[in-house]
Amino acid sequence: MYRALSPKQVTWLLSAGLAVAAIVLTARTGGGPILALHLPVVAVAVALGAGFFFTEQFLLNVEFRRQAHTFTLAGIPLLIGVLVMSPDAFVATRVAASVLAFAWQRVSVDKMAYNSAAYAFEAAADVMLVHLLLGPLGGLDLRTALVLIAVLALVDQFIGVLVLVMIRVHNGPLSRADVKGVLVPAFILSVTASVFAFNILILFEYGVLGIAVAAIFLGLGAAGYRAYAAARHRHQSLTLVHEFVTGGVSPQSLETLAEELLSRIRRLLRASAVQMTIVDSERDSDGDGESKSESVSDGDNDRRNRLPDVGSALTLAVDEEDRLHVTNDFDTRDWVAVRTLSQQEPLLAGRTTKDPGVRRWLVEHGFRDAMMVALPDSSGMRGTLRVTDRLGETATFTPEDLTMLQTLTGHLAVALRSTRLVQELSYDATHDPLTGLANRRALYTEGEARLVKTPARRRSLLLLDLDKFKEVNDSLGHHAGDQLLIEVGARLRGRLRGGDLLARLGGDEFAVLLEDAGYHEAVSVAENLRATLAEPFTALAGPSAGRSLTLHSTVSIGIARFPDDGPDLSALLRKADIAMYKAKISGDGHHVYSGTDNSDGATRLRTIDELQAAMTSDQLVLHYQPKIDLDTGAVHSVEALVRWNHPTRGLLYPGSFLALVEESGLMRAMTRLVLGMALDQGAAWQAQGEHLIIAINLSASSLVDDDLPDEVFAMLLARSVPPAALQLEITEEFLMADHERAHSILTRLRDGGVQISVDDFGTGYSSLSRLREMPIDELKLDRSFVLPMTDDARAAALVASAIALAHSLGLRMVAEGVETKEAYAELRRLGCDQAQGFFMSKPVPAAELDQWLSNRPAFEEPTPIRPRLSAVREEIEQ
Repeated sequence: MYRALSPKQVTWLLSAGLAVAAIVLTARTGGGPILALHLPVVAVAVALGAGFFFTEQFLLNVEFRRQAHTFTLAGIPLLIGVLVMSPDAFVATRVAASVLAFAWQRVSVDKMAYNSAAYAFEAAADVMLVHLLLGPLGGLDLRTALVLIAVLALVDQFIGVLVLVMIRVHNGPLSRADVKGVLVPAFILSVTASVFAFNILILFEYGVLGIAVAAIFLGLGAAGYRAYAAARHRHQSLTLVHEFVTGGVSPQSLETLAEELLSRIRRLLRASAVQMTIVDSERDSDGDGESKSESVSDGDNDRRNRLPDVGSALTLAVDEEDRLHVTNDFDTRDWVAVRTLSQQEPLLAGRTTKDPGVRRWLVEHGFRDAMMVALPDSSGMRGTLRVTDRLGETATFTPEDLTMLQTLTGHLAVALRSTRLVQELSYDATHDPLTGLANRRALYTEGEARLVKTPARRRSLLLLDLDKFKEVNDSLGHHAGDQLLIEVGARLRGRLRGGDLLARLGGDEFAVLLEDAGYHEAVSVAENLRATLAEPFTALAGPSAGRSLTLHSTVSIGIARFPDDGPDLSALLRKADIAMYKAKISGDGHHVYSGTDNSDGATRLRTIDELQAAMTSDQLVLHYQPKIDLDTGAVHSVEALVRWNHPTRGLLYPGSFLALVEESGLMRAMTRLVLGMALDQGAAWQAQGEHLIIAINLSASSLVDDDLPDEVFAMLLARSVPPAALQLEITEEFLMADHERAHSILTRLRDGGVQISVDDFGTGYSSLSRLREMPIDELKLDRSFVLPMTDDARAAALVASAIALAHSLGLRMVAEGVETKEAYAELRRLGCDQAQGFFMSKPVPAAELDQWLSNRPAFEEPTPIRPRLSAVREEIEQ
């Protein structure tokens, strides 16, 4: 079976073929020199050998990845040797000088063999063709010059073609530009060198003076050629640096940018590989506060280098094919890398370095030569940049290359820092900084793109709003609220599929775009998410709090389906928002949008706008319902109830707007407004000689505010109303939701003289121990117990037990919802302290209440006033 030869095998076969061809051509040519100089053969051989040796030191390289084609001025001694030496002596001289030059340059054995064979063939071919075309000469003329120039150029082009073949074997296909880059310069240099050599031969004919002039001519030519090579190298370097600095890059990641820029550095410095290592510091301090470190040694020179604190590391490297390799390691045993990183000391390790430690390091890592520099501090990163294996067998890294590497490293660091900043800004622009989830912008961008890309695919948009989240912020602070949002985001992410898009829209609102989800799938996901968020959360009460609190959270979810409920994301969000508020108002937890919801949503939004206007335009009014002392029939207190005097819908009761006030975040403002209006009326009554206690209902969201007691006392002081004239009614729900907080706030209010009443008693789950511990003055029995008591013995027994319980705890009992004379009488018989209801008076404006108080009927014959109420009344009158 045929087996393809390796590039190395091809090189050796071609070398052998060229060597055999050179021997054959030399043998067939035979004869003596074409132009006799009448000098010893050895002297001529030594002179030409020295010429070949030194011209090999002035190189102009064209590199092709690891291979390079070298242009030299060897054409000068080549033309002279063809004329003045015998074929066998000339070929032997050419080969010997080449082997010495390659040995001096430490060229590899296979390349030395190929180049020596190629030079032998070139010399043999030149000699044979010149001998065939010219024969022995008596002198130099134009024809001789043209033949020599043509023969040497032709053979040189053939050698150039062989070079291209070798490059093709080792590095793959070549472009037309690559071929042109070898053959054209070779032809020009061959012709130039031949003309130069021919002029030297002419000068030799003038004896010693001619030789002196020729020597000067050679020196100037060599210097000019070297200057040209250096200038060409500088021009190429400056061009590449300019391209590196100004070349546009649009990386999608740090790795993409590194791959592109590291590849540019590799090509600019004509290296085989470039590696950048970025490290993170982990500074552990000892007892003295010093950063811990270790020392590493190179072994030979006993260099002790302080090992920097290194945590994680990222290593990005490109090879000669510009392929990126990524690893996460930093070799702390690499003393060169440690020294460069810790001491910011650059490394230049050429092929001929005399430093034994550096030479050993090169051998251990398999490098021919290398450079290494540290990333500058201005980059904001710690790391190193290493360049290894200069292309070409003869070239090596120079101090100029090291200077260029340091310059390029500075530009690289700036580019990496800028890219990292851009990435951070890009991330911040599309992600919520608190939870790390996608934000509203990302939802619109990514979500809309998905809808447009696959418009026939079923999707559902879920809009989630945490219930009563404002109470957490107000009661526990924003730190606890933020912790809750972070945990909510994490739980939601853990319950969704990888393809679903989760985003935090702001505040306590989240959105989920479900893929391949219709009605039933969306409802199932909504139920799962609600169950997940119903599990208790643990949060700290503050940034420095030592104790944690257990929080319970519920969520309302609105669902809109694509494409049924809208063609784009904006429409889906609007429909899901309407559905979400429908779920919140109904208390069902989740709601799927339907066509009938649209009108309700529009009404709700309009009502919220009207509510905000009502609070600033005196549309909110208070009605007052008296509480009757069942012992005496006297009125010592009233309950203030808010009404909305709507300009078009008439007088609205709390049930039609308080839920919206709570949901829209207006409850705090409304509470302060109602409290101020009630205390204004209390001050007016006191000025008239009416000392009435005014009871005001407070929502749970208002009572979690730590500033509430101070605000209440400030409002009382501003109106000269005694604290005992104010009674705040709270619900059992607030007492049970946050017992410790409720106790703290209520204690401050009651210690200041404000009375506390528990409204709707019997409908909650308060325990007797909690009631005993709480700073309260009275209980208000819910109407659901009072209404059936005259017809239901069990209801009457419950009422009697509740009254007895209140009295046993030293509390007053107030019954609300008294609508019949029988209920009034039964409550009086059972020992209830106060009653309020439509049987006595419905809630009326303050002016009507004044008239009612002046003309009110006697419901029962009065009996002596109980000590508890008379003591309160006396305190008010004072």
